[in-house]
Amino acid sequence: MLRNERYFGNIYRSFTLPAELDESASVATYNNGVLELKLVKKAAAPGKRLAVR
Repeated sequence: MLRNERYFGNIYRSFTLPAELDESASVATYNNGVLELKLVKKAAAPGKRLAVR
């Protein structure tokens, strides 16, 4: 567990992630007061080869 918080009432939380997400593969569920996020990073673009002379 990375973060454990308990509050009463309306809550707003935002954070910035270090990588871009694949939104179509990511899932968010809320069950019994627990928000669970399963976030999938986008695949890295393939590297480019550069000829050195």
